[in-house]
Amino acid sequence: MVVDYLGAIQIVRELKAQLEQQLGVELEYAASAIPPGTDLLDAGAIKHVIQGAGFEVTALLDEPTAANAVLQISDGAIVDVGGGTTGISILKDGKVVYVADEATGGTHFSLVIAGAYQMSFSEADCFKRDPAHHQELLPVLRRSLIRLPRSLIAMLWAMRSRSCTW
Repeated sequence: MVVDYLGAIQIVRELKAQLEQQLGVELEYAASAIPPGTDLLDAGAIKHVIQGAGFEVTALLDEPTAANAVLQISDGAIVDVGGGTTGISILKDGKVVYVADEATGGTHFSLVIAGAYQMSFSEADCFKRDPAHHQELLPVLRRSLIRLPRSLIAMLWAMRSRSCTW
């Protein structure tokens, strides 16, 4: 769904108002995470939407750095399966040192399931979320899932070839 700039501000304002009413407090501050590699123009637009909705922006971080603020991984990887892509971030000494996106995500998984089981996209999306189906779905999603470790391996080799020390 494409939302215009003013429309995005209005949506965030409405969500803010709903939350304030439910919580019984005024929400003043907000932080946001943006996809890695997002250019400054996109990041600025996100910041302006948040400010336009009435928040003071306290942080605007890339998603891997934001995730690591919670997970506290010193050396390792964060794998973020999103709707359209799966982001893989390598961390060294608590800092993101390499990021890549694989064009396989939850939407792709739902489409594969819908085709395999001859069901609608929304039915497939619900089906994949039920843990009772996870074992059954592994063979169906095998090709899609294989791409993710290959991306991680390729990323690790690329880092080693650049003389990156771990």
